[in-house]
Amino acid sequence: MRDVRAKIIAKITQAIVGLSITGRFVFGVLTVTCIVAIVWMLSAISLHFIVTIPAYGGTVTIGSVGNPQLINPVLAISTTDKDMTTLVYSGLTRWDPQRHTFIPDLADHWTVSPDGTTYTFTLKKGLTFQDGTPLTADDVVFTVHAIQNPALQSPRAADWAGITVKKIDRYTVQFILPAPYAPFIENTTVGILPAHLWKNLSPTNFLNSPLNSIPIGSGPYAVAYIHYTRNNVATSYVLTPFSHFALGQPYISHVIVHFYQDTATALTAALNHQIDELDSIPVAQTTKLSAAGFSIDHFPLPRVFGIFFNQTQNIALADPVVRQALALATNRTPIIQTVFGNAAHPLNGPVPAAFLNMPPLPTSPASTSLAAALLDKDGWILNTNGIREKKRATGTTTLSFAISTADAPELVAVANLLASQWRAIGADVAVKVFQSGFEDQVIQPRNYDALLFGQDVGRDFDLYPFWASSQVANPGLNIALYKNPTADILLNDLRATSSPEIRQQAYTVFATMLSQDVPAIFLYEPDLIDARRRILGGNVGPIIEENERLNDIYRWYVRTQDVWKIFASNATTTS
Repeated sequence: MRDVRAKIIAKITQAIVGLSITGRFVFGVLTVTCIVAIVWMLSAISLHFIVTIPAYGGTVTIGSVGNPQLINPVLAISTTDKDMTTLVYSGLTRWDPQRHTFIPDLADHWTVSPDGTTYTFTLKKGLTFQDGTPLTADDVVFTVHAIQNPALQSPRAADWAGITVKKIDRYTVQFILPAPYAPFIENTTVGILPAHLWKNLSPTNFLNSPLNSIPIGSGPYAVAYIHYTRNNVATSYVLTPFSHFALGQPYISHVIVHFYQDTATALTAALNHQIDELDSIPVAQTTKLSAAGFSIDHFPLPRVFGIFFNQTQNIALADPVVRQALALATNRTPIIQTVFGNAAHPLNGPVPAAFLNMPPLPTSPASTSLAAALLDKDGWILNTNGIREKKRATGTTTLSFAISTADAPELVAVANLLASQWRAIGADVAVKVFQSGFEDQVIQPRNYDALLFGQDVGRDFDLYPFWASSQVANPGLNIALYKNPTADILLNDLRATSSPEIRQQAYTVFATMLSQDVPAIFLYEPDLIDARRRILGGNVGPIIEENERLNDIYRWYVRTQDVWKIFASNATTTS
């Protein structure tokens, strides 16, 4: 065989040598042309059949303002705790920002009874927690019972009030509602606790358990390492993918969450490229971040910010005329323009009108003179210090109260603006800013005159937890301490219907009721401003809370690879 090959090569060589100089040149050109053509054809064919897909590996660093305290789906209140909970835990369902719907997470599927009161969930087989323990219906039942335990004061308690949870078998769990409740499916996104680690803890030990800071769940990422200061304060968490995550192993090898004491420090870290993702960006900083290579996205949040009055604590605020005058003197324009740089929207009702696709409620323009005239007519007279007083049979009442709020730059700025506007009509208004203890010292015991705060009304705008008479006491969320039997009936009816038309009509009726009673003054609905760099595959909106921006983190990636299409059938291609 070698002899034959050698003879062929020798004959070809002799033929080439026998060519003239011109012939050799032409032969060389033709040979090079053929080689180039073959290479081009192979490259074209290859490019036609090759796609770019996500690759495993890489690191993403997330910035978070605040320190984690309760990384627990039953207890989490702060944005930092909710962010961490989203990374570590999984629920029966998960909101998918790409499909704009709820998808099965731990659940394989679910059914709903014809009367809308019974939901039956079947779990996926082979589920485990991050410590290797099997995840079963027992864990689901335990988690719901923990939420319902009044001793734990879970912020989710109102969502699960009156709901019975039953284990049917190892993989099946059933929820029985006292009445049809259209938004119920959203409740099932709550992360599931591993019962074997929590079930023997007393309420006190539950609240103080180390598992609240070293969590074990079934979510996309597990805690691998925690960095602490000398004072034992966590500065960052290093997370690694959970290979048995129900929706598939995440692409990114390491997610590092850095904690910062304030927004300014976090922004400096982002501008120095120490952070790849940061949310709740002040609008004034977006230009700098864009110049530093971040993509900036704005997303409206169904979050209602306003002043909520505690009429039981302040006699002056118990007067409906006072509340009406304060509402009339409230000018939202400088709040939107000055504080938020137009990255917020004015609000005059309990639900953002844009989310309901309905026109906003009609309101009168802010008027200091009309507000002052209303107080004059009702007997609120300016004293020598320029503060209004009203003489009653029981004595003289001074129009004096305090606005309580958390130590956040936007909230403090809004509170000071409102105080200035209301002082112009003769109110003595102080601003109390709480750097710590805001939840347990102010909100939970209802220890405030007027509270500047935000309500997360949710994707389905269930207003019952925020306005029903039964929710006045903690852990209820009725921070205006509003009681109206007619409103209670309307709120219950709202929960039972899924008709968009009926719900819009009911919202309008309820909003009109609130505008007449003035238990609160609604101010604005903020945008979430999110900054990212290097991250591919994520989809932020639409979301209802900041932590939902992390819902599809298992789809995020920073590395890619080129493969033939036949090998990419089960992978996501990049666009």
